[in-house]
Amino acid sequence: MWRIHACALKSECTFQIRDYVPNHTCNITFHVKNMKSTWLSKKYMHKFKIDPKRGIKGFRVDAIEEIRCNITRNQAARAKRFTLLMLEGSASEQYALLWTTDEIKRSNPGSTVILGTEQEGGQNMFDRFYVCLQALKLNFLNGCRPVICVDGCHLKGAYGGVLLSAVSIDPKTISFPFVMLW
Repeated sequence: MWRIHACALKSECTFQIRDYVPNHTCNITFHVKNMKSTWLSKKYMHKFKIDPKRGIKGFRVDAIEEIRCNITRNQAARAKRFTLLMLEGSASEQYALLWTTDEIKRSNPGSTVILGTEQEGGQNMFDRFYVCLQALKLNFLNGCRPVICVDGCHLKGAYGGVLLSAVSIDPKTISFPFVMLW
């Protein structure tokens, strides 16, 4: 029963509806084969820009409610991953930004910054990073107790690694990190 007849207008880039019969008896379906995660990521990029830590479950509920179409958990996860990749860049792009340690030295004169690299396939590859900001050095020397503790954690992700930090105790018995080594 449902039918629509439209014709393209020559003078404009639009269609004109000539005949429309709104009665239909088909069931409503929420499954759309052409729903792609790339389209979802572009449509909801502004929401992930506001809240990058937004959960997949909440994103999926909002998207289903707004577009009235079923979205699988995997589609939502792929859309989030693709959106964050477009917003933040890949891990290798982020590592490429580490080559310039001049900004740390410019904004914190007297800071110690060491960037270690390894030769791999004729190219320098990131290996390790050490930073001790001048302001933290001075605060450690002027006010912290003479106790140094080393704390660390393993980094998960494509590149892994270990993040170490040297921590002291300030006069208010609060931990005071002053060196980071990765």
